[in-house]
Amino acid sequence: MGEHLTGMPCFRAREAVTDALKKKGLFKETKTNEMCLRICSRSKDVVEPMIKPQRYIKCSDMGNEALNAVTDDENRKLEIIPRQYTAEWKRWLRNISDWCVWRQLWWSHRVLARYVVF
Repeated sequence: MGEHLTGMPCFRAREAVTDALKKKGLFKETKTNEMCLRICSRSKDVVEPMIKPQRYIKCSDMGNEALNAVTDDENRKLEIIPRQYTAEWKRWLRNISDWCVWRQLWWSHRVLARYVVF
């Protein structure tokens, strides 16, 4: 769809997108918008955000297993001490979301990965 924009500098790409929208009758209007423009201290170029693909780890299965390790009375594998933090454990694991690993790699944070063998 936008293959012709690949490798094009961002300012030219903006003009090309605007022209394409006008040709298709999809362009509405142009407005002046005051904004804070980030400028590189070395090159004096405008700093544009770089959109990168993100990679996530699905945490729901692991979260359910950790939740069951505390809440399953017959097969309890884990005990929270002091007990008052059990509610916090449950709240956190019931609302667990996927973990964006890519963001950590991008900013050079270490990924905390461990192998546990029983």
